[in-house]
Amino acid sequence: MVRLLSGIAVAVALAGSPTTAIDGDWFSSTAQSIVRENASRDLPGVASNRIDDLKIGDPVTVEQESYQVAPILLDGTPVGTIATDFAGTEVITNDEYFADTVAAMPRDGRIVVFTELGGAEDLGGWFLRVDGLVSPLDPVARSVLAGPVGEDDFETIRESFGTSAAAGTGDSEPGKEQAGSRRIVLYLGVVVGVLAAVTVVLAVRRRRRNAREGQAHDRATPPGNGGRIATISEETVRENE
Repeated sequence: MVRLLSGIAVAVALAGSPTTAIDGDWFSSTAQSIVRENASRDLPGVASNRIDDLKIGDPVTVEQESYQVAPILLDGTPVGTIATDFAGTEVITNDEYFADTVAAMPRDGRIVVFTELGGAEDLGGWFLRVDGLVSPLDPVARSVLAGPVGEDDFETIRESFGTSAAAGTGDSEPGKEQAGSRRIVLYLGVVVGVLAAVTVVLAVRRRRRNAREGQAHDRATPPGNGGRIATISEETVRENE
């Protein structure tokens, strides 16, 4: 992942032209040049003789931010992403899952950037919001969220990190310590949830097994004598009678 400064991006951000047209031009020209110049370092899976074949896919806007992100394509296959805030910061990743998601965005999907995460080398954590769930897209997002959560839970997590950011910036020691503590709490919450689910499943299976064993025992027990098998002493008593 790399942070790049671009005077062209700043000029684009300051110009008052229509956003869609400018963004499309920027990604098809400037972004492509940036990717090819840094591919040997930021896209290690791309052979050096294929760098000039890298293309930029359609950009996707970000919810509540001026950011945009686009997939990096090689022969039509997503191999990474490039994102920008149009204020001088561009970030390249070689995360194929992130790239696949951006290249095939769900119709009702939205990209969310968690700006409280990360540091000076990125724009934050990137998430996908779709069907009432929020999922992590990039390594920064996955550092605090192991899998999909509901939107309400995500907003709670986001607000908690916002409180940490107010107490100290993401690059300061207090900010890092608080963010790390909240990540640990989140991971513990996920672990506790998984253990609880496993406990419930085991309990249900145990009850079903006990029920089956009880039914089998009832079928194997002869009727009469209160369900008990007669002993020798009982048979002897009956003969004496």
